[in-house]
Amino acid sequence: MRNSILTPNEFMILDTIASERGEAYLASIRRMVKVNHSKDLSYGRQADILEKFERAGLVEFRWSEPTSKPGGRYKKLYMITGEGRAVLHSNASALENKPQVAPSAIPVLMGLSRFTL
Repeated sequence: MRNSILTPNEFMILDTIASERGEAYLASIRRMVKVNHSKDLSYGRQADILEKFERAGLVEFRWSEPTSKPGGRYKKLYMITGEGRAVLHSNASALENKPQVAPSAIPVLMGLSRFTL
């Protein structure tokens, strides 16, 4: 999966996990994606992406200690793997080297040159 291209949502989640240094859990990932990327992802969408990352070996998890509240719950804490860092790095490099398209070129690229913006 080292050469795989991440979707924007996948990139945001993997980037967030990398920045949390082993303390990322579902709610914190959602909060940080919203703060850092202005994107509000549903828990279900995040869970699907995290499951995909686990299967691909991009992230690992461990269970936290239960919270101090009565009936305290365990949290699934995600950590990025070496493979995950390689995929994140290759995708970040690709984004940096991606040519920018001028807004005036969009209709031409879409085959809509007879329309104006």
